[in-house]
Parts: sequence; C-alpha cells; structure tokens
Amino acid sequence: MEKWQNPETLALWILIIVVFIALLAGALVALVNSSFNRIIHAKLEEARLKLEHQQELLNVSIHAGENEKQHIASELHDHFGVSLSTLKIWINRLHDSTGEQREQCFSKITTLIDRNIEDVRDLSHEIYPPMLREWGLAAALKEIAFDLREKITVSVILKEDAAAFDYQANLQLFRVCQEFVHNSLKYAEADRLEIRCRIAGNRFFLLLSDNGKGFDKEKALAAGGLGIRNMYARSQAIKASCRLRSRTGKGTVFLLIKELK
Repeated sequence: MEKWQNPETLALWILIIVVFIALLAGALVALVNSSFNRIIHAKLEEARLKLEHQQELLNVSIHAGENEKQHIASELHDHFGVSLSTLKIWINRLHDSTGEQREQCFSKITTLIDRNIEDVRDLSHEIYPPMLREWGLAAALKEIAFDLREKITVSVILKEDAAAFDYQANLQLFRVCQEFVHNSLKYAEADRLEIRCRIAGNRFFLLLSDNGKGFDKEKALAAGGLGIRNMYARSQAIKASCRLRSRTGKGTVFLLIKELK
C-alpha cells in the first residue's frame, strides 16, 4: 500500500482540505459581509447627505418666504405709510384752501392717489403675477422685460412655449427668473440680460445670462448666498436640475433642465 493510501494520511489530507475549505468559506463570508457593510454604510451616508440637503432646501425656502414677507412689510410701512401720510396732509389742507390753492390741492391729491394705485399694482404683480396665471410663463417673462426696459435690456427668446407645465411649476420658474434679474440689477450691475426657454426632446431648458461683473460662487455660498440657494431650492421643488457658472468680470449664467412627462 502506498504511503499516501494510508488511512491516517488520507484522514489528515481530508482534514486539511476541510479546514482549507472552511477558511476559504469564512474568508468569503467575511468579504461578503465587509462589502455588504460598506454598501450599507454608503447608502446610510447617501441618505444622511440627502436628508441634510433636503433640510437645507427647506431652510432656504423658509428664509426666502420670510424675506418676501419682510419685503412686503417694508414696502407697506416705508412707502405706503409715508405716501398715505402725505396724502392725509394734503386732504387736510384742502379744507382750509380756496381758489387756486384748492385746485393745487386737488391736483396733488389726484397725483398721490394715482401713484399709490400704480405702486399697489406693481407690488401685487410682484407677489401674485396675474399675467402668469392668465397667459402663461412666456407672457409673464415678456412683462418683466417690458417693466424693466428703462433699467436693463432684457431679451426673452422662446423657442417653445412652456404651457406644458401647470401654474405652480410655471410660478417656480418665474420666481427663478425674478431672482436672477434682481441679482443682476442689484449686485452684478448688468445692463443686458437674456432669458432663453426651449424644449428639446423630452427636456425643458431655461437659460439665464447677464453681462454683469460676475462673482465667486463658492465665496457667495459660504457667505450665505440666499439668492443662489433660493434658485436651487425652487429648481428642486419642480424636480429640475440646475447649475450656475460665474466668474469675476465674465458675467453669470444659470441653466435649469427639467424632464418632461
């Protein structure tokens, strides 16, 4: 009998093979567990980051809403409060005036009333744009261009009408444009701005650009950058992707892409 055929030798080899298989199986189980744990950890980290992002967007939306309320309150108090007080003074003067003075009082009162009516209209359109609800996004964007014609040249280029969206989606798109225009006027000191809308395939594209002085996006975000975050939050609200590019002296470009159903 060969030595390797010896029962003790065979038993030893079988034991070695069994131990090797057990070790290999243990290593494979450990590897699978390790991979599974890494996947679970990555998913948990992704969920945590997504939750943080959602919380940040919620905070931005809350801050944006509070800022809008503060803006309305400031307009009502600072502008209309002063204007109505002035109107009251002229009405009181009307009681004690005669002849030509009375005509001047009437003229001043009429001018103040007309101005307040116009200011109320502008404020109400800013809060709740009727053109958007009645005629859609294209008409509302053209109204922005018309209203700002004396401050900045706004070109509205529409390859496709955005009528495929409901009012709430159009409202978010309109607010994004409003925010961009506001930033271009207040911070970028731009004198030309372009709004492009088009549909290609099953995607809607909104491209906003200005010729302003530009800025460092990372520094702006680090400093708070509520306007930028507000645009991101509104894009997220309608399940659109977006990106902003700006360089000092090179203007600013904002692109929003939304999948169509």
